[in-house]
Amino acid sequence: MIGALEYRLRAEEAGSLPASHGTMMHAVCFDILHRFSPTLAARVHDGMKEKPMTSSFLSQMDGTKKRPAPDKGRWHLPAGTILAWRVTALTDDVWNAFASLPRGAEIQLGDWHLTLTETIIDAQKTPGTGEVDPQTLLETCASMPTPSELTLDFRSVTAFRTDQYDVPWPLPEYIFGSLAKRWQTFSMPLALDDEAVRTQARLLLPTSWHGRSTRKYFGSKRGVLGFTGQFSFSTERLPEEQRLLFLLLAQYAELSGTGRWTGYGMGQTRCRWK
Repeated sequence: MIGALEYRLRAEEAGSLPASHGTMMHAVCFDILHRFSPTLAARVHDGMKEKPMTSSFLSQMDGTKKRPAPDKGRWHLPAGTILAWRVTALTDDVWNAFASLPRGAEIQLGDWHLTLTETIIDAQKTPGTGEVDPQTLLETCASMPTPSELTLDFRSVTAFRTDQYDVPWPLPEYIFGSLAKRWQTFSMPLALDDEAVRTQARLLLPTSWHGRSTRKYFGSKRGVLGFTGQFSFSTERLPEEQRLLFLLLAQYAELSGTGRWTGYGMGQTRCRWK
């Protein structure tokens, strides 16, 4: 199984953390893996260049999810604040580790203590969560009506890198080439050639967009240039089989994230089609 879940976390005391806290959440992912299996944590950390997981930034629960307004680069939150944190897993063992974290588990961010109050794996309750067998995902997509348009919603900064430069624009060959490569990396049940997918993606035509370029910082001197927003692409120049392949990759993006630094809060993606 692979999938996405959302942890609900309660702050046990007033505290603060950096507005750009992706590095901290990435470290928490490895802490969860280590609690489940030190061997698994070591294998993922030391033996896998591409990590089989993604992590979002924290958001505050107050009826509608939002990120608190930072004050001088930090969030200041009172005791009792409930926070949402979405993580995804792209392999069975990592999924089992994330899904087995028990209610009441403590998560520490610096000097700030959070308690897990609920784990949600139910798209009816929280869209964007759930588990799926990769073969089922493949078979379901293959039986769906052929899409004429795909829309990708990049909810956190998404970035690509080429020739030592950041690319702050959602070129379809970068989007789907990177998704195909990640699909292959984690041995999904269909062999893909990411270079062939990249070439085919150039036939996708932009139909609408609403977004902007932005820079995401991981520290005072470490940043990456990327983009956020919703971008739609027509698939009508592709043959039917290829349209379904791109639909499959768009759906996979909801779990795999898109582009660089997906384990640090970047590249959070949702899709829709028609």
